[in-house]
Amino acid sequence: MKKFLSRMTFAVVVALVMSLGVALPALAAEAGTPATSTPAAEFGITKQIQTPANTTIPDADFHFTFTQLMPSPDGTGYVVRPSGHTGAPSAASIPNASTSFTYNGANADVAGDIFDGANFPHAGDFVFRVTELRGADSTNNFEDNEHMTYSNQVFVIIVRVINAPTDADPLRVEPSIVVAVEPEVRAQEAPATGNVYTWVDADKVDDIRFINVFTRDIVPDPTDPTSGPLTISKTIGEIQESSVNLLTDFTFEATITVPQAALDRDIPFEGPVTATIIDTLDGNAVVRPVPFTGTLPVLTADFELRHGQVLVFPTLPAGTSFQVTERQEDNFSGTAAITIAGDSTAGSYTSPVGVDIATRTYSISDALAADDSLLGNSADFTNIYHESPLTGLMLTSMPFVIALVVAALILAMMVASRSRRRIEEMPIAY
Repeated sequence: MKKFLSRMTFAVVVALVMSLGVALPALAAEAGTPATSTPAAEFGITKQIQTPANTTIPDADFHFTFTQLMPSPDGTGYVVRPSGHTGAPSAASIPNASTSFTYNGANADVAGDIFDGANFPHAGDFVFRVTELRGADSTNNFEDNEHMTYSNQVFVIIVRVINAPTDADPLRVEPSIVVAVEPEVRAQEAPATGNVYTWVDADKVDDIRFINVFTRDIVPDPTDPTSGPLTISKTIGEIQESSVNLLTDFTFEATITVPQAALDRDIPFEGPVTATIIDTLDGNAVVRPVPFTGTLPVLTADFELRHGQVLVFPTLPAGTSFQVTERQEDNFSGTAAITIAGDSTAGSYTSPVGVDIATRTYSISDALAADDSLLGNSADFTNIYHESPLTGLMLTSMPFVIALVVAALILAMMVASRSRRRIEEMPIAY
């Protein structure tokens, strides 16, 4: 089940490959002066956002910081170079990088030349830590129902700057010696502060890829009691001149599975999940609550719906999957139509008389219409009643039956009368 949930939770992976255009520029003639020439090396950062199925990604900005490192005093790794440090290594800098993402399928707005303005004072190897600004340090203002889990990954880049006296600039970043690693991080022992970063050759990576996870909770419209992230409705069709009992209760079994990503975020989705049955024929009157029970991420419930009633779910994360089974009543056949993101053809089912309907598993979507209203997700069940032939006499045939009975009595009386006359006329033998 965990493996299945993992696949469902991360069914949609949006890779925002940003040519964060990397060019570590060459240096100016005098040490300590920022370079302005065309960079000689290229180096990229990839931003990847993972989401549950059917979750749209909002516009967002992402920021990456470059912090110079130096060997730790005990020689066991690297630490952040203090700003007031006067010894080796000399101070070098790479400007922080940013990129903006506007949702358009899997496309991203690309920021270029993010290393423009880098400063290396002399030839040699320079080491930088690369991290992403997280949470309140970012510039994103998400809605209360939107949750971005920023990456806490740490990368290290090692940049070799070489002397290049024949070039226009005396120094150049060597393209073949710009490597990235995922370091191990441990806290320094007192009285030192900060972390120590260590790595081996096996820790080298092909690219720097920061992975964020985004989830969105779908909130019902407070002005419409029949709205929600998911609804299950019951309708009896073809009732004109039918003897169907519109108060027939149909039994349903439903299962929902919340994406694991929504349970792992900083503010996890916890529930409870208590749906509400609404009677649309009675002015959207509330009939009763239906609690879904179990252990997250999987919750289940049994409930009954009759003609004109709808089960409305409360807040659910986009990507929550659902499966519904309707227990069929005698003399009824049924159909079910599944709507996802406003598409009523997402699933279709038909059952013969007396046969249950069991849907496949679907995931709800947070997609919006042009007016920012939820396009909607639903499972709509329609049943048709099939009249049973009566085994007794029909009331409309009674006059004809009475006539037949009267005729039979008259015939019997005539036969009896003739038989009596024949008996009276017979000679009596003495």
